[in-house]
Amino acid sequence: MADDNQSPYEVETARFREILAKGRSANQLALFDLLVERSRDERSPKEIEIAIALFGNDATLDTTS
Repeated sequence: MADDNQSPYEVETARFREILAKGRSANQLALFDLLVERSRDERSPKEIEIAIALFGNDATLDTTS
């Protein structure tokens, strides 16, 4: 149910997240939440920022060796 204080963007985002949550993993939902949160920022998040936010500092480890 929409709150009178929510913008149309927030209402639609919440509706979409509810639908998305039915068939997605926790990491996919965390990614969605992060991207929604960062959508208000002027700059796009870098891949490394997303990786660290979702997987912690272990995301920066080089596993190629």
